[in-house]
Amino acid sequence: MELFPIKIGHRRIESNRNIALIRLHGLLAKTLLKDKLKYHEIFQPLLRDGFIEEADREFIGTCTYLPHRLVIKVGAETTKILSVFDGSAHLKERQSINDELETGPNLNPEVLALLLRLRQNRIAWTANITQACLQVGIRKEHGQLIRFI
Repeated sequence: MELFPIKIGHRRIESNRNIALIRLHGLLAKTLLKDKLKYHEIFQPLLRDGFIEEADREFIGTCTYLPHRLVIKVGAETTKILSVFDGSAHLKERQSINDELETGPNLNPEVLALLLRLRQNRIAWTANITQACLQVGIRKEHGQLIRFI
């Protein structure tokens, strides 16, 4: 499990709670009730499995909010509704949480090389790496830094 890679000597991260609230109100205004209920259900397994937890409402320190949006995959067999978080949201003239993270090497394979390897054999295996993006650990001192509404 990787630790959250915040840059050494990063600037003070500004709260963008207003942006997250505005986007959430917009999401709720244009989403049908049945989809709102399904969207709410997405977060329940994440809470149950310990990927997310309720934030300390008494916390006074620095924190930032990740706006999220609903993505409906019409033709999907399994996961039809997804939540997508926006780590690049920021106030004007301020840094986003993405700006405050170290960038690592590009681990995405070159598409042409991938397609050529797929054509070399008669059978190609695929896999669903469920919750792969949730495998990022957060240092204890950063536990209240990132939130969503």
